[in-house]
Amino acid sequence: MAKQKLIELNRGKCIASLLCALLNLKKPSPSKWGFLVKLNLISKCILSFEKLAVFAGLSVSQLVTGFNLTADTNKLSSTKFADFDRDGYIDVANITKGTGLISYYEKNWNEFKKETIPFANFSPDLISQVSSNSKYFKDLLLLQKNSGKFALLSQNGSEGFVTQDTGSLNASVNDAIIGDFDQDGDDDLVYGSSNGAIGWVKNDGTEGFIPQGSLISGLNSDVSSIDLIDYDSDGDTDIKFKSGGLAQLQQNNGSEGFIPNSNYNSSEDYHFHQGDVNNDGYNDSMTVSAGGQISVSKSQGTEGFSTQNSNLQTSIDKSVLNDLDGDGKLDLIYTTPQGLAWAKNEGSDGFIVQQTLHAGSSIETFEISGYGNKKDIYLAESGKLGFGVLKNNGSENFELQSHGNELASPQSLAPSIAFDIDGDGDTDLASVPGNTNYIEIHKNKSLNWQTSSSTTLPFNPDSLAPIDYDSDGEDDLFALNQTTGEYAILHNRGSEGFEVVSSGSINSHAKHAVLADIDADGDQDLVYANSAGLAWARNENSDGFTVQGSIASESSEIASLEVRNFDQDGDHDLFYSTKGSGIANILKKRGTDGFVAQESDSGLSSIEDFEISDLDGDGYEDIVFASSSDSAVGYLKNNGSDGFVPGGTLATGISQVDQIKVADLDLDNDLDIVAASAQNDESYWIKNSGSDGFIPHQLG
Repeated sequence: MAKQKLIELNRGKCIASLLCALLNLKKPSPSKWGFLVKLNLISKCILSFEKLAVFAGLSVSQLVTGFNLTADTNKLSSTKFADFDRDGYIDVANITKGTGLISYYEKNWNEFKKETIPFANFSPDLISQVSSNSKYFKDLLLLQKNSGKFALLSQNGSEGFVTQDTGSLNASVNDAIIGDFDQDGDDDLVYGSSNGAIGWVKNDGTEGFIPQGSLISGLNSDVSSIDLIDYDSDGDTDIKFKSGGLAQLQQNNGSEGFIPNSNYNSSEDYHFHQGDVNNDGYNDSMTVSAGGQISVSKSQGTEGFSTQNSNLQTSIDKSVLNDLDGDGKLDLIYTTPQGLAWAKNEGSDGFIVQQTLHAGSSIETFEISGYGNKKDIYLAESGKLGFGVLKNNGSENFELQSHGNELASPQSLAPSIAFDIDGDGDTDLASVPGNTNYIEIHKNKSLNWQTSSSTTLPFNPDSLAPIDYDSDGEDDLFALNQTTGEYAILHNRGSEGFEVVSSGSINSHAKHAVLADIDADGDQDLVYANSAGLAWARNENSDGFTVQGSIASESSEIASLEVRNFDQDGDHDLFYSTKGSGIANILKKRGTDGFVAQESDSGLSSIEDFEISDLDGDGYEDIVFASSSDSAVGYLKNNGSDGFVPGGTLATGISQVDQIKVADLDLDNDLDIVAASAQNDESYWIKNSGSDGFIPHQLG
């Protein structure tokens, strides 16, 4: 707060001196030299603004308008939006989870220039920008949560980012935040560790980051939700956090340490904000509970405070104060389980909920940029590469623009596939006619089909999948012969048809092949089963696929393979089964550490067919399977990070069942199962009856 007060004080002085200089400029001068003296005085005033802007970490225009002087402290995340190069535009830095790759998008006007920042010391999870009195540009702080390792990447303008400092907290980190804790003008790191302590790392300017030890200790191991705020307005930094299921506040008493505030000891989490909510020139305080309750303590100067309450009637994760609509009053922008929303500050009527800005349940972080009523919103979603910008088109209307690459969705290969080949909105078909070396394209023109042959291939494909190999937003084709391992990539040239741009060969007997972004670089790689187990080939785009080796070794033939993000950590995991076995094999991706194997016994003697779906509605995808030898249908329950556990047998007595599908057949908002046997031509509807279990009904 000391730095903020200093900025406000000097900002007022700079504005006053500039106004005086401008008024003097309008007065008549006896000579041209007198006029030049006045111009020199104005240039000195502008120089003072520039120096103060560097100290404040703002542009001159932001400083003049008072933009963002009461900005919230910065939570670390895998994506950070900030004006790193101080050119007035928001830039973007993000981590490709589990790889250590850092992408940097530098914005210039309306374009983003992407580059990769080299860093090989460790694989970071979290990233943030830091400012220092001694530097004009903003630097990058990287943190690995499980080890507590950190690094400072210094930006040197045109030279880019270079590693300046590294260190370790010697403890795993639950939560971390950037803020000027010691009020010296440099951004420090404050973190909650798994050993039940809140500690800090001092930013010593050119000396780098120096760990200072614990500020608060003796807490539970689940310390999280850290916020830094001057709650009592005494000029030092107090700390709000969550531990042991309780949201708590401890006030900074200097040499006496931190003292718990008994007024804040609640099972419901909350956020603190400070700003001039009613636009009367006084700084107000505001709390926002996780349940959507808003309480504003409005300062009336010498007359004390008045309290105003509002209820958003929704749960809130992250929130910031910002004048989104440009009416001069600070609004509240926040994330909910449904997406990004805002509440308009209606003065005496409190905060009124407005329309949802962006629907999406996985918003990790967001930032607001711009001025007046032309503010855009940058956002990042967990499990996706790149970022999005909600472009303000006026009248509080925002349009989403995507940048970077998303984590490519898995695509199973099949002899015939349906997708919109020509981009006209109709679903077209691509298929291999028998044992031939060409692909038939069936274009759908309002159900009037036009059939043509694509370019002839140097082999006979038996499976196809759509693939956007050149990231132009248009589906191309991937063709594979699963026996020989020969493949080809066919570029979609619209009305000109498909053209082979790459071909080659991977391991033979590439059964159960799936296209999935295994290395999380934004394009689809090839995962497949061969005679030795599971293997994968990296997508090198126009250079084709390069075999990377084995993922899992198996002596038995693999019967099934599926790729999904089972634990919702942004990586693709694998599931497979082997013939004659009731063991479900799950390979969970752990970033650059590869796959961690988990085996789950289905309790049955075989797995012939399976479906992956959230059968119990808890937000995690389960595995539903059929066992022909047991004439039964069962499932494995997904417990998130704890893996899969047997969910029990759902239905028995279905003779030689070897095919299943999962769907809500009776439209009662839960998932039923269709089970069938190809051997005895019987099919069943297995109704989900909630607490009464699953009840089979024979269909024929």
